[in-house]
Amino acid sequence: MDRPFARRVAAVAALLLVGLALSSAFSASVTGFQTEYAAEPVDPVADAPDIATHTPAVLDLDSRLAEFSARDRRAVENATDGPPVRVLEPNAALSQLPDDDIEYAVLHDRYYRANVTYLHDPDGVGRSNFSLAMNFTRVPTETAMNDLAVDYANATPGVQHIVDTGTGTNDGNLTTTTLVDTDGTYYLVTVENGGELFSTIFLAAVSIPLGMTGRAYLAAGVPLGVLLLQTGVPRPLTYRRAFGVTAATLPLGLLAAATLTAPLTLGRVLVWGVLVLPFTCALPAGTALAHRNWGRAALATLAAAGALLATAAVLAALSSPFLAAVVLALGAFTVPLGGVTLLGFGYWLAD
Repeated sequence: MDRPFARRVAAVAALLLVGLALSSAFSASVTGFQTEYAAEPVDPVADAPDIATHTPAVLDLDSRLAEFSARDRRAVENATDGPPVRVLEPNAALSQLPDDDIEYAVLHDRYYRANVTYLHDPDGVGRSNFSLAMNFTRVPTETAMNDLAVDYANATPGVQHIVDTGTGTNDGNLTTTTLVDTDGTYYLVTVENGGELFSTIFLAAVSIPLGMTGRAYLAAGVPLGVLLLQTGVPRPLTYRRAFGVTAATLPLGLLAAATLTAPLTLGRVLVWGVLVLPFTCALPAGTALAHRNWGRAALATLAAAGALLATAAVLAALSSPFLAAVVLALGAFTVPLGGVTLLGFGYWLAD
């Protein structure tokens, strides 16, 4: 084995080791910081303040009244089971009431349908008056529970498991609180380790890009190593072979995702598997640059962008547009940085 060939084999082996290390670190960090949940049975009336505190769609008026001035407290009481009340220039505490997510309010263990609107009215003389219009209409407890609670049969398997066992980790969906109805018995599923939520988000922002890069290196290293050993030459990559290596990384990426992803779901495997392609398109781009073929290099770059958009589309269809936007943003930052290494391999191994 001559020295140039040996150096390239060693470099591909190092690429595989780095990819394995990054992928393993990502898997360990994600499983080590999963959000934990607890499920407790609640009484819709006796535990109304607790439900209001933990349910985003419910406003806890009992606790908020203490923050209001005497004028604003009277306004809230007048708006309860009465005509809409308008408050001119509300103070800071009252002005925080409007929220598009609020559907109900709890006051003295009773449920009210909440209608709070923040208004901006020019007075016609060059000034603007800000006012708050609010109305709270009493509804039966059963009506509020029917609207707020998720039927057990319609809950995700992860939430069902938490209700059945009392505790559990998330099933891939970052949820805060869920009220679950099990044949008239209500369970409040809440985040138990809420103090670690910021750490989990920060960790994801760091580890997900590393996981993307590591799995791409693994998927690219295997066919590159096979090609080197099969041809026995230090520069085996033609432009066509480079694209062939890129195509081969897709099934390898799916295999790596199925092996290293936890908890294992079809959506996660597909997304993590397809995510190797934006990185490995750097191989034919590097090969094209070695031959100063700018058109082919541009084509490979466009293929990388298309693969990243395809991954985001798959994630939006299988999970949520928000997560797709997050992955797209992380990918737009990570692919150029992680792809530089594979660009160098494409250039270095070009025939």
